[in-house]
Amino acid sequence: MVVNGAGLLWRVDAPGMQPSYLFGTMHSSEAFASSFDDLVLRALSRSKLVATELPGASTRRIANELRRLVGARSFRPQGGSLDALPDSARVAVESRLASIGISHAVASQLQPWFLALSLSRSNCSATAARSGAPQETADARIERLALEQGATVLGLETPAEQVDALASVPDEVALRMLKDAAERRVSPEDFESTITGLYSARRIGYLLAMRGQNWAGVLDGDGYADFISAFVGSFITRRNHAMAARATPILAQGGAFVAVGALHLPGEEGMVELIRRQGFAVSRIW
Repeated sequence: MVVNGAGLLWRVDAPGMQPSYLFGTMHSSEAFASSFDDLVLRALSRSKLVATELPGASTRRIANELRRLVGARSFRPQGGSLDALPDSARVAVESRLASIGISHAVASQLQPWFLALSLSRSNCSATAARSGAPQETADARIERLALEQGATVLGLETPAEQVDALASVPDEVALRMLKDAAERRVSPEDFESTITGLYSARRIGYLLAMRGQNWAGVLDGDGYADFISAFVGSFITRRNHAMAARATPILAQGGAFVAVGALHLPGEEGMVELIRRQGFAVSRIW
């Protein structure tokens, strides 16, 4: 049982304070993510302060900054990023990476965490990203609606903090994921479809119950399972504490709407529980 494992929209109350709201998004432009329920839209319309993880993340300026930071952190000047793998596994990984456009020469000078994330992207996501067509993500829509109603938009993170969290996945964990993804032909589409289904059912917290070896049954790979578990531990939990600390004074003003990725909400170290510990009453409304 995962604490606060069900629900995407939460009401945050304190004595004498106008209600605030905490909403879990999915960073996607797909209709299931950006077509908000009326309860969400009403909560947003009542808010004078709106906070997202990284305002303007889909703008060219922020996107370029993220690319610059990822490029700097993912480069491995000494090379040998796959040398720790057995020969047969390294050949399989190099072949899989080549199939997505990353040659052996390039892969050898990229950090394992970056290579693992590259393989974890589905073909659909990669195609959409390259299409060049305007795509408003769920987060971008929230920001646009907030500005249209005259609300102040605030950020909970910086680009550097997001990239630092990504780069914290240990090499050995990323290499195991790469090995499994190549040898067992683990499909990122399987993972994405699992997340999409749980998000649509407002049961995103179930992902936390599938950490470690439990993931192996879903994705047919122990290394992939370890990578997901490490990703939750380093990329999600670490950021939960930082964003909850920054969201607390915003929520304390009342009339606020805080939108973060849905995986940041559930669990003992999720933002719902962390905000409760600051003395707020937090109740699920959708």
